[in-house]
Amino acid sequence: MVSTLIDCDTRRWKADLVKSLFFPFEARTILNIQISYNLPEDKIIWVGNNKGVFTVKSAYYMALNMVDSSEEGESSYGDPRDLLWRKVWHLHIPSKVRIFAWRACVDALPTMVNLQNRGIWENDLCPCCGKDSEMIFHSLVNCEVARRVWDNWESQVIENWNQVAFESICQLPSQIWSFAKRYLHDYRGARLTLSMSPAAKNSRWTPPPPGVLKIKVDGATSEDGINSSVGAIIRDSCGAVIGACCKYLQGQYSVAEVEAIAVESGILLARHMRISQVIIELDADLLLIVLRRCSLMEVLAI
Repeated sequence: MVSTLIDCDTRRWKADLVKSLFFPFEARTILNIQISYNLPEDKIIWVGNNKGVFTVKSAYYMALNMVDSSEEGESSYGDPRDLLWRKVWHLHIPSKVRIFAWRACVDALPTMVNLQNRGIWENDLCPCCGKDSEMIFHSLVNCEVARRVWDNWESQVIENWNQVAFESICQLPSQIWSFAKRYLHDYRGARLTLSMSPAAKNSRWTPPPPGVLKIKVDGATSEDGINSSVGAIIRDSCGAVIGACCKYLQGQYSVAEVEAIAVESGILLARHMRISQVIIELDADLLLIVLRRCSLMEVLAI
């Protein structure tokens, strides 16, 4: 029975017992399941939908996904470049540069070779050096013009390529370097201005009305294998701390799941302290929309 793996006093998994009975990957999956505070009776559920009830429609879609996965072959095991994509999309650089880097990695730039393969261009020679076929690696790394740009460490070649191909004008590597440097400087300046805007300054904590307490909740999660954690603090209209709690979770959860667990912890803390008039403050917009659709009784019936 699943109930034998749960400590009813702490409402947490018996981690040592779980790890001793299951393989490591199975234990991680089990410990990542958040336990309900009310500890309901064990029951069999259907994993094909969010309601836990079997339907022919959900079974059809599960079978369809299994067929699609088997047809994908090796790709069903995921893209081995996922880590690279995550790093690219989280770089603090202009979006157009991130998109350019992604297109370069998947060979989706309009090089002469790609244009020739699509019947758009007859000549595949590099328009900058005129010596070799222009493929991605050549245009960004091997071309003598690109090498001179890389000597200055930064690179911005798209506009220069367009001028060479269509206007027969080629900027000097030093000009390309100067453009990239100015572009990055302007982008960082814009980010700094945005972070100092009045909207950002007004995002500080605001007190609740007199007679009402505010619960500020937050969660932390990581992709480095570190378990997630949550915390909550209750303050009155004067800013005085009425109560607080924190919890180190037994698994790694998504951002939305961690925020939901943080809200649960805040509500349970308020219920334990017999506090009824509260305002919950959280950061997750999606979770906030879901909570607004719930009635007060649904929220308190955790």
